[in-house]
Amino acid sequence: MKDKMIRTRKSLSLMPVILLTACVSSFNGEVESMTAQERYPITVEPDMVTLEIAAEPGHRNTNATQRAQIKALVAEYKYRGHGAVKVAAPSGAMNSASATALAKSISATLTRSGLQAAEVERTTYVPSSSSVAAPVMISFTRYVASVSECGVWDDNMGYAPRNTPNRNFGCATQNNIAAMLDDPYDLIAPRGMGPAYVDRRSKILGNYREGEVTGAERSESESGAISDATE
Repeated sequence: MKDKMIRTRKSLSLMPVILLTACVSSFNGEVESMTAQERYPITVEPDMVTLEIAAEPGHRNTNATQRAQIKALVAEYKYRGHGAVKVAAPSGAMNSASATALAKSISATLTRSGLQAAEVERTTYVPSSSSVAAPVMISFTRYVASVSECGVWDDNMGYAPRNTPNRNFGCATQNNIAAMLDDPYDLIAPRGMGPAYVDRRSKILGNYREGEVTGAERSESESGAISDATE
């Protein structure tokens, strides 16, 4: 009789464990455990920026409007351009001679607008028709970031017994991050370090060798003293 009572007590003591085990859900799987970054990844892809400069027969130099367009392209290239700026003249077109001369003028305008000679690449392309005046093509590569669109509202957000995030969770944040990126290529590889400020470094090292103060002088407003008004 005593052994039977002991077995009964052991069975009763296991009941809370069984009940708790029954409450553990097995349907919170891999999809529910994904983070917002995994559910809505930011995709970075190359995008070609192209500017066409008309090259009419006998037109060998850029005009004021074209030079303004080229300067705007240079500004965009400096902001987020990668690789070389390619200047392509049509090959085999009726205006190939003047287009080649115009491409040379464009290359000079690019360097005068702030590009290094190594950043400008001269090339050619075959136009779709040799009987028309083909333009000179200026192009470079930049990178754009994108995220899948939000707007999955099929779930009842007021009823979540599983306590799992809704399907839109984190989507808006990921889209905002993609829109605010200065240069999306930063997600692919870090930028190189900028040049050191040599003048300031030489000044500090000179002061150090002479045993002088190397830090900047503080003004009275930076003394850290407590105002008399608190006394």
